[in-house]
Amino acid sequence: MAASGPFPLLVEGSWGPDPPKNLINKLQMYFQSRKKSGGGECEVVPEPGNPARFLVLFSPEDVRQNVLEKENHELVWQGKGTFKMTVQLPADPGQASVSKKAIPEEVRKPRRDSKGHRVLF
Repeated sequence: MAASGPFPLLVEGSWGPDPPKNLINKLQMYFQSRKKSGGGECEVVPEPGNPARFLVLFSPEDVRQNVLEKENHELVWQGKGTFKMTVQLPADPGQASVSKKAIPEEVRKPRRDSKGHRVLF
């Protein structure tokens, strides 16, 4: 039986220790774009205890693998510049299969519009 998600990746970027406001939204759009990142369905949450690093929670696992296989990740943000990013599996094996308790309810169950499409904002 296949493992159930989410399947996290740790993301660090050139934004420094104090990330720009709304960075989570930009990361979400970037990692959901198959064209830009190789990604797909995912949620982005700050890494607990480190506001400059983020966990991107993918489902299914092969989407995470596609992102890992892409060599260069850059987030182009008009007015703020281009941020180079590194993606890797979390060092803590416990984070590699994040428990649902660690993920806020609003992330586990994203808001949907009347047609069932996910609402990002």
